[in-house]
Amino acid sequence: MSGRSEIQWVTERGVPVLLETDPALPLVDVAVILRVGALADPAGRDGTARLLARLCRSGARGQSSRAFDDAVESLGGTWSAEVGHGAMRFTGAVLAKNLAPFLELVLGSLLAPGLRHADLGEARREALADLTARQDDDRWLAARALRMHLFGSHPYARSPFGSSRSIPRIRLADLEALHAAHVGAPSILVGLAGAVDRRSAAPILERLLSRVPLHGAPVPAPPPPTLRPGRRVLFVDKPARTQAQVQIGTLGVRLRDPSFHPLVVANQAFGGSITSRLMRVVRTERGYSYAAGSRLGADVEREAFTMHAHPSLADTPACTRLMVELLEEWAQRGLGARELAQTQSYLVKSHAFERDTALKRLEPRLEAALHGLPRSFWAGFVERVRRISVPQIRAALRRAIDPSALSIVVLGTSGSSLERDLLRLPGLAELSRVEYRELAQGRIRHPADE
Repeated sequence: MSGRSEIQWVTERGVPVLLETDPALPLVDVAVILRVGALADPAGRDGTARLLARLCRSGARGQSSRAFDDAVESLGGTWSAEVGHGAMRFTGAVLAKNLAPFLELVLGSLLAPGLRHADLGEARREALADLTARQDDDRWLAARALRMHLFGSHPYARSPFGSSRSIPRIRLADLEALHAAHVGAPSILVGLAGAVDRRSAAPILERLLSRVPLHGAPVPAPPPPTLRPGRRVLFVDKPARTQAQVQIGTLGVRLRDPSFHPLVVANQAFGGSITSRLMRVVRTERGYSYAAGSRLGADVEREAFTMHAHPSLADTPACTRLMVELLEEWAQRGLGARELAQTQSYLVKSHAFERDTALKRLEPRLEAALHGLPRSFWAGFVERVRRISVPQIRAALRRAIDPSALSIVVLGTSGSSLERDLLRLPGLAELSRVEYRELAQGRIRHPADE
């Protein structure tokens, strides 16, 4: 092998394989993506997909979880699983000389997992302990509350982590049914990056995937989410806080929307870096919060656009009002020519660092393939960014971001004037309250349920 190359082919059973060759190091990064995630969890059993992923990396039939982990380690490999709303991602790396036995090990565990009662019991205990530990993470709690408050009964409100009520309900039959329904050639995507080429990889994958089921449909896309009018505040009460967590959200954009790339640039300038507008005003000029930022969510349907800060309790009302005002100004006026030029320069120059390894070059290709996007969606990122204009950004913001319809989550401590002061936010339609422990149970009061 010499030099770098990118290759894509489909196995005889119909599994797409993406290859990014770079022999610089004797390592191969491996990614196996299944087009099934938390959106496929059975009703009342949120967290099923995450537990299935956990057991899919616990060894194939006839192999214990410990034996699987020891085998991965003996090959000089790593292997982990992550679950989102629409996909499971299994990722790891291995010494190039051990690629064949490594793929046999991990694909065997994924395609024919042991699904043992003992492993499920351990996975349930770990999931519940994880939820308990996350109750100490105020920012995670506020972000979780925001999704529940913003999306309500929509599937995007569901947490891949499940809840303290749903996890004990998950049975082995639920995992078996989910695996049988969705793990097959139509839902599998494989990526390899590093010291590997098609000549060496294709025979291995053809052999290991020769009996993969031809069924196994990807999970259908969710319906479009809807946004209730007005600004609604959810106060999450947690004792003994001196600092609040503020999360503000509205709907973002679809990946296929023409507004996507203009909004990526706009968000970078608004709250995507330490030099962004939010950081400059909220932190440097007003001193309300050490950090402040925003994130543009995008998926097959409109995901969440979110803002965050963590002011003191005393500064929380003023900080929240300021963040809403900055959002209004940004959504209405967009960026100035100088601000746009600086942001474009940053994105173009930093792009090289996002593609400086074979794995980094593979990841956007996998993302495009996962969502059925054209190869040029990410490959042409730099040129798309360079062509974006001030009017395009202003038009995209006005189409996508509605500052009059917001979910605002404030995690803090009651018993002061904080809740009363939040009632004075302009355009407020409702203020509701939840105790922080209820979030782990997966329930909050939502106006749409009344």
